[in-house]
Amino acid sequence: MSIKKLLAMCCTGAMLLTFASCGGSDSGSSGSSTASKTQSTVSSSTVAVSSDNVSSEYQAPQADVVEAVYRNSSYNKKVKNLKILPVGDSLCFGQGALSGWRYALFEELYSAGVTFEFVGPFSSTRDYRLTNRYNKHAGVSGRTIEGVLSDFNNIFNRDFDAVVLMIGYNNKSTIDSTYSTYDQLINKIYQKNPNAVLFLSAVAPDMGGDKPFTNFNKHIEELCASLTKSGKKAYYMPMNKGNYDAGTCYTDYVHFNETGNRTIAANMADVMTDVLLKMNTADSSYTLPVSPTGIKLDKTAVSLTAGININQSVTLTATVSPNNAAVKNVTWMTGNSNVATVDAYGRVTAVGRGKCTITAKTLDGGKAATCEVTVTEDTSPAASTVFSDSFSSTSNWTGHTNHISGNSFNTTWQDNASTFKITTTSSYNATDNFALSMRYFVYSNEEAVKNNNFVSMSFEKFELRVGDCMRSVTLYYDGKEIGSYTAAHPTVEKHTFMLRYNKGEVSVLMSGETIITAKQKMSSTDSTITIVNKEISRSVTLTPVKLVKF
Repeated sequence: MSIKKLLAMCCTGAMLLTFASCGGSDSGSSGSSTASKTQSTVSSSTVAVSSDNVSSEYQAPQADVVEAVYRNSSYNKKVKNLKILPVGDSLCFGQGALSGWRYALFEELYSAGVTFEFVGPFSSTRDYRLTNRYNKHAGVSGRTIEGVLSDFNNIFNRDFDAVVLMIGYNNKSTIDSTYSTYDQLINKIYQKNPNAVLFLSAVAPDMGGDKPFTNFNKHIEELCASLTKSGKKAYYMPMNKGNYDAGTCYTDYVHFNETGNRTIAANMADVMTDVLLKMNTADSSYTLPVSPTGIKLDKTAVSLTAGININQSVTLTATVSPNNAAVKNVTWMTGNSNVATVDAYGRVTAVGRGKCTITAKTLDGGKAATCEVTVTEDTSPAASTVFSDSFSSTSNWTGHTNHISGNSFNTTWQDNASTFKITTTSSYNATDNFALSMRYFVYSNEEAVKNNNFVSMSFEKFELRVGDCMRSVTLYYDGKEIGSYTAAHPTVEKHTFMLRYNKGEVSVLMSGETIITAKQKMSSTDSTITIVNKEISRSVTLTPVKLVKF
């Protein structure tokens, strides 16, 4: 049976300057570029949660997970290593959460004891949790059913034992005329490998539900039944199970965050796990992988504060030994989510006063290490608002105001090589103790790092730039760099950024964690606020900006 992961709902907290993951953007008619315009069409059956008081950041399971039970038992024999080819559009490619549903599916299958690897013509290096053996795929952002069929020779140009196919969303407007094309694709896969096992996924719902795909999904289910009767191995994977809540599962109208991707993966694993375990027959050529023998955290105790102004965070780093362990993946858990939460990358965030234990466990073998977290109450007085704007109109801004619509300042990858800048029409007095914050999402349709690409916010002579999918953060004053931060890995979910000034002490916070500190006196406490978007081939959506004083 599939291993079920317990998912915690997203915690409340202040949302400041926020970047989303750098996944690819669909070019189909229902892609992310239209998300801001279509949000209002969410059906009444979908629970829409206000983004003003709920974070959509993924929170790791809040209870013990089940380790790979078969790997440390007599079951762990020499077995056939299965080659699984994931095929699809941006959900497979990695829009929203960098690996799409592939990371969560890897975790589900590996935990259940399946011996496998992912294969395909592409690799995802952006989500470091997927090692080389598991990061291959054939997902392309914006791909249609016709696109898979026309590119068949490039996609299916390697050996595979099983295919996981999720495709159809980008055919939304004409979906009921694509049945024959879909069937041609399936037939062609069997021509390539008559013994292939196919796992055919229904189209997952967007924030409006899955009603447009009712007949198409039924066709896939009936096709699987027909193929099975003819002696083929084809399995239908329903995607309408589970709660695809609008406030907790999506990065935009279409694409899923890690919580949503785990819901998809759980539905897939329910169908796939037992089938694949039976396929893991004896194979003397297979070499057992090296398993972890231990794990250490860089911190064994931390102190954080939580309060009305900010909930502090800290990122824990796990080191798994030995160095040649095949799977070093770690699952994170909190002993009390009312005190502190932890995400899938080890970021611990204070929630309320108290103490709790954060536990990191190796996915292979369940080796554990802990960190004790003490959260105290932030007793500083509440900040007062100097300026706040939700981009509901252009009245507060000058510049590229034609990109202000739908309560956001947005650009898409189609804009290419352009720089967009807006500045407040008035100046504001922030005194000598203030914080400037903004929330926005950044999507990329390619992995290439582009130098000099960034999004920035400025006040007085301060400029905070964030680029390269949040791996690069730089703070300037009067054009001179006064602090920088470089992350070891790209980040998968939304993050919060804040520029804080206190009588010459300057800091930059990412999701409540201080990443840059500097000393710099301002020339004046009065200034306009400027936002610059210089992201080429990346889609950017900016939402409320706020300036507060303490």
